[in-house]
Amino acid sequence: MYRLTTLSASVLLALGSGSVLASDNNIASQGQSGSDNTALIDQITDSDSNRAIQSQSGSTNDAVATQHGSDHLSIQVQSGTGNVARTLQYYGSGNSSDARSYGNGNYTDVYQYYGSANQTEIDQYGDGNQAYSRQYGGNDNSIKITQGDITIPSASPGNYAYAYQSGSTNTTEITQLGSGYNRAYTYQIGNDHNATIFQNGDYNYSFSYQSGNGHSVDVTQVGDSNSSEVWQRNTGNSATVSQTGEGNRSYVDQYFGAAGSNNSAYVNQTGNFNDADIDQNGDFNTATAYQYGNNNSIEVDQNGNSNQSYNQQYSHNDGVITVSQTGDSHYSSVFQGYGSGNVATVDQTDFNQTAFVSQYGTNNVATVCQGSASCP
Repeated sequence: MYRLTTLSASVLLALGSGSVLASDNNIASQGQSGSDNTALIDQITDSDSNRAIQSQSGSTNDAVATQHGSDHLSIQVQSGTGNVARTLQYYGSGNSSDARSYGNGNYTDVYQYYGSANQTEIDQYGDGNQAYSRQYGGNDNSIKITQGDITIPSASPGNYAYAYQSGSTNTTEITQLGSGYNRAYTYQIGNDHNATIFQNGDYNYSFSYQSGNGHSVDVTQVGDSNSSEVWQRNTGNSATVSQTGEGNRSYVDQYFGAAGSNNSAYVNQTGNFNDADIDQNGDFNTATAYQYGNNNSIEVDQNGNSNQSYNQQYSHNDGVITVSQTGDSHYSSVFQGYGSGNVATVDQTDFNQTAFVSQYGTNNVATVCQGSASCP
């Protein structure tokens, strides 16, 4: 039997194994069907006009909602066995949380502390998924997490997502589909950041950390066991990563050392076991790593301002590109195509150096040194 109960204005009721405490124009609704489910709503005596809705079907599910402040909304829907949902919105006003799990053993956890007009939306399909949302001390932030496929919910178990935001007007969207066991971690500290993570496959890993203002990261990984890591600080940096295949790895560092602002990094890998590493310090630098093949490697290190590095490995296997540019206004373009085992090294220093390298065939070696750079 399914029951829906609405409670308001300092009412305490027992509903199955659930209990509700609310006051000051708060409204709580609970519905349960099945066995051994537990639901608790505690909206605190100093709160006002909060709304909480809990719906559970199945067995041994557990729902908890605690709301201080005013005008908060919490929705928790769970269907299956052994799911857990928690919402703690504490102070501020107008925060909303909508967490839904369909399957078994899923866990959702939402905190929204000391801010207003923050939004969290979590949808999980399958078994053993975990989603954590944290928004602290700011306003108008948004987190959306989707794990599993609504059309075949049993096909995507064991995914893990963690999203942290501190500041205002930050946006995070994490989507994880496929066979399962994908992991995504996003951290945004400051204002006006954007993080979009999409992973489809199994055992993919994405980590991003952004501090300052106005950064963006966009990661797409399709396949199995791909890995992406992005670090950004200061102002206006961007990183775009797309990896398709198996065992590809990318690392973008626009954070450590003398990291600056308005840098751009692009990584696009199609194939298996490719590796891209981009490290940029200074302002207005751009680096591109495009790989189509297997076991290729691109490493770009730029220190200075307004440097550009464009690197492409197309229909190529086992290639190596290494670029180092120190100073300002350097430009390099390296292409390896239709072969294997080619090696290219570019080292430019001082000011306004330009290098072009093209390699076709097999096992070619090219080295360019300009400025005060010392080549072997």
